[in-house]
Amino acid sequence: ASALAEPAPKSPIQVSETVVDFGLVDPHAIPMKTIKITNAGEEPVTLTGVDITCICTKAELSKMVLRPGESAEVKISLDLSDYPGNSVHSRVQIGVKDDSVSVPTIEVDAEIQPELVVNPNPLDFGAVKKGRSTEATLLVTQGTNVPYSITLVEPTEGLEASLTSTESDSTSQSVAVKLLPNVKARRFQGKLI
Repeated sequence: ASALAEPAPKSPIQVSETVVDFGLVDPHAIPMKTIKITNAGEEPVTLTGVDITCICTKAELSKMVLRPGESAEVKISLDLSDYPGNSVHSRVQIGVKDDSVSVPTIEVDAEIQPELVVNPNPLDFGAVKKGRSTEATLLVTQGTNVPYSITLVEPTEGLEASLTSTESDSTSQSVAVKLLPNVKARRFQGKLI
């Protein structure tokens, strides 16, 4: 006769949400969401703290001991002021004193709104006959509430660029880009300052 493995005991800790999706967030804002954890067991559970996988994610527990039937709040926030990426995918793990008690991992996701949006991106000159030049215009638009102003355009070799509109109260600026004649076919990169 073969012995059947017993299923793992169900954790007494229930989490109201295991995925916190902040959606599209302004990099200068500090979005926050509160979720609830509940002790659905018959014994008190002592929480020991939180572990996070990204320094941009913060999590705070409202209490450290949950009696049977009690709940605590977990305040999860993002601080993206020094975050270099375009998106956040982190995890929050709540620690417990009793190793036999598990708590589901909370996944935290967000897409970071770019401060500047460049259209078209990428800029494609299309097919250009050898010895000819062509021009195109980039529109640079403010993506967040933080004002900006392009003061200098530094094109790479083979390109010329200049500001074509510089209204200081506008949320967008235009940049004319010219592909110079007799340039070898290749990818170009430039930067806006």
